[in-house]
Amino acid sequence: MDFKKMEYQRPNYESFKEESAKLYEELKKATTKNEYLTIFQKINDSWNEVVAMYELAYIRYTMDTNDSFYKEEQAYFDEMIPEFDAIHHQFYEIVVDCPWKEELKEVIPPQFFRRVENKMKLFDPVIIEDEKEENRLTSQYTALLGSAKIEFDGETYNLARLAKLRSSEDRDLRKRANDAYWGFFAEHQTEFDEIYDSLVKIRDRIAKKLGFPNYVPVGYLAMDRIGYDQNDIAALREKIIDYVVPFVQKQEKLRLQRLGLEKAEYYDHGISYKDGNPTPKGTEEELVNKAQAMYEQMDKDLSETFKMMKENHLFDLTARDGKTTGGYCQFLQKWNVPFIFANFNGTSHDVEVLTHEFGHSFQSYHSNYGKDIIIEELAFPTTEAAEIFSISMEYLTHPYMEEFFKEDISKFLHKHLLDAISFLPYGALVDHFQEEVYKNPELTPEERRALWRRLEKIYQPELDFTGMPYLEQGGKFVPQSHIYQNPFYYIDYALAYIAALEIWMISLNNKEEALDKYKHLAFIGGRKSYLELLEEGKLHNPFTSDILKEIMATIEEEANKIDID
Repeated sequence: MDFKKMEYQRPNYESFKEESAKLYEELKKATTKNEYLTIFQKINDSWNEVVAMYELAYIRYTMDTNDSFYKEEQAYFDEMIPEFDAIHHQFYEIVVDCPWKEELKEVIPPQFFRRVENKMKLFDPVIIEDEKEENRLTSQYTALLGSAKIEFDGETYNLARLAKLRSSEDRDLRKRANDAYWGFFAEHQTEFDEIYDSLVKIRDRIAKKLGFPNYVPVGYLAMDRIGYDQNDIAALREKIIDYVVPFVQKQEKLRLQRLGLEKAEYYDHGISYKDGNPTPKGTEEELVNKAQAMYEQMDKDLSETFKMMKENHLFDLTARDGKTTGGYCQFLQKWNVPFIFANFNGTSHDVEVLTHEFGHSFQSYHSNYGKDIIIEELAFPTTEAAEIFSISMEYLTHPYMEEFFKEDISKFLHKHLLDAISFLPYGALVDHFQEEVYKNPELTPEERRALWRRLEKIYQPELDFTGMPYLEQGGKFVPQSHIYQNPFYYIDYALAYIAALEIWMISLNNKEEALDKYKHLAFIGGRKSYLELLEEGKLHNPFTSDILKEIMATIEEEANKIDID
């Protein structure tokens, strides 16, 4: 389905409510497995229609936050999606006691019922108005990011387009670009503070109305942590502090040597090589065409999926005014196609985000392709599992990156390998910060920033923000949209990195075996939990194994083989 031809129509709440009530009564009265499944399918189709319109409106709103029509539609869903959820929750109340769970498990895997049970713990009509306000605030945050118009050297930049200048080899330009970028956040500090403060308090109120002491267990349920808990995550964070942080400090000393610097200033943290970071060679169109050629070399399924997306305009990669920041893959289950949103800015991130989000796209498309029924709870895996496929794709494409980076290929491979490890402390930092924030919702914005800076010195002690008060006071978390929009998401990247890098290690000796493993797990997708996918793929459990040590040793060995002089 061509994205440009997807028709949007605001779903009618009253009609949905009336139709749902009728179908729910039929489902309760079903006397056979087949009858139950037929009615289940009708309910699912009706819900998919609502979700499709919500997703379509969201995509088009984030593409242009100034579009008055989709701005209004986003506001409608901020208000009404909790109402639709409340109706659909009645469906969950019925299916959680499905009498044919065993017989239906080939069509409706146990993972669906586990996720439904989590949803059951997260709903009560008394929180609907709080959820509406939470939605309004996250949309306000999105709009505030998208509103950035930063005057710099005679041009107007949004946040994404400044990224290349912030890592320029010209140190003066790099400093001024960083000052301009962080200046936007400093200028709007009160607005960002008010949004986050309100979000924390609303989420704490929701948790207490649901009977929890604070939002932390609610966040874990919302993220569908299955088979592990807070204690496991805390133990993983300790492993990262013990094993990974010292490794990153060692690499930081080598980076400063390469740059010829005795000390890194706040504006030096984004550059790795004296003559500049690696950059992709080619226009946006050329990079997309190179990706198509790469996937044709790698695998028929990869190639055909990418081609399908390209032909159906399922990419929006251009950074422009009014477009919000970041990148994502949205799976439009009504049409069984993925959509990739990104902000190309002339840095290596352009290639990374394209391969990353295509990994999501490939998994979501193929794990649902040809299925008689596409269920929202299974269309995408839980996020720590979903990110395995995106991150693995970044690293499985390493042997094909020379066409993208030409003379910068060595720098790209070197940097990308080391970025994998240096990300882990940051991912743990974001998670630890959020845990402390939601355990202590009474903290003021100033105290939260101080908390961030205190934890930053534990997880990223190399960061020195002298000369930039906004960062020294702990403001660096504000551009991290997950903290505002998807609490407790971010540690999922760390969990996924560990699995993805194990797949990458397999590829060093056998590319075919690694890709076969990747595809096998991708085709399963959301039908299994994170730990079940690891077991299926014979990958190590990060909580109970020392795979992290092995990964770091391999990364260091492979990075040392690369001549970057």
